[in-house]
Amino acid sequence: MTNDTEDGGIRRAIGDALRRHGTAATRLVQAFALGRGMHHSDLQALVAIITADDAGEPLTPARLREHIGLSSAGTTYVIDRLEEAGYVRRTQDHPRNRRMVRLRYTEQGLATVAAFFRPISRRTNLVMDGFDTAELLIIKRFLTGVADAMGEEVLVLNAPSHEPSPVHASPEPTGAP
Repeated sequence: MTNDTEDGGIRRAIGDALRRHGTAATRLVQAFALGRGMHHSDLQALVAIITADDAGEPLTPARLREHIGLSSAGTTYVIDRLEEAGYVRRTQDHPRNRRMVRLRYTEQGLATVAAFFRPISRRTNLVMDGFDTAELLIIKRFLTGVADAMGEEVLVLNAPSHEPSPVHASPEPTGAP
């Protein structure tokens, strides 16, 4: 068991590591996108489109806007760029509403996202090789909780009548990013 001082130090170190991870992830997306003549928003949108389509829930332009946090016009520009580059296509294939536009990825779009994830997946697997199954399960539980907490915070920040929650009013940093 750790004492409060050790626990606080560990929490700060984890918060620092999460901030480093967030910064590194942002830089990775930007570097990859720039190397392919894309805007980082285009890559984020393409990943969201592929993820949703693979889950059997293709995104509409409005749902994509929610995912990438741009204005309607900004989202339209992103979709136009992705479509012009051959990464996505707009379809009207909803079984009950033929007017609904849904976004589908192309093979070229999938290949681009695979090229993004493949090298980092190899590197991540090398890191995971240093942990046993029990440790990996703990890491998975932690990262899932962090991702869920971040998703909840996005909902709060995007709420029409956003008022600071008690978490926002806290004067003391918790060590989390």
